[in-house]
Amino acid sequence: MFAGVEVLTAVVIASVIPPAWSLPHLLLEVIALGTYVGLGLVWRTTPHELRDDALVIRTGVLGDLVVPLTAVATVRPEPRTSAGFGTRFVDDSTIACSVTSDTNVTITLESAHGFTLKKGGTRQVKHIRLNAEDPRRAAREISAQGSGRACDSGAA
Repeated sequence: MFAGVEVLTAVVIASVIPPAWSLPHLLLEVIALGTYVGLGLVWRTTPHELRDDALVIRTGVLGDLVVPLTAVATVRPEPRTSAGFGTRFVDDSTIACSVTSDTNVTITLESAHGFTLKKGGTRQVKHIRLNAEDPRRAAREISAQGSGRACDSGAA
């Protein structure tokens, strides 16, 4: 949508500016359109993926986290806010994976598991927070696919 508005604006401006400014204007418009297309690709929704043996938690270009389902103890809907965005360590035993600071699902692991982040740093964590469109459904499906235990209904 923004790219369409940009093209219309470019045509109007091109008809008003002096011919000497046509080439710089064209260059700026190409850069603007490239930026819009690039942002559109970066903001593209890439959903989390529940495989037979692992949950792949995706946060766009900010990094992915692969959680082995055999390590999952409980999953519950739980709205939380953690400073920052992307895949990040929240405290000594928690990783948050979200595009914003909000998460709404918490996964508790059977025992501490080592994770290495895209930005660097490795820690043993026991809790993973993520964001899902439907937190109750995500908790049910991860629990059913994982250990086979019922999910902790938690507070949503």
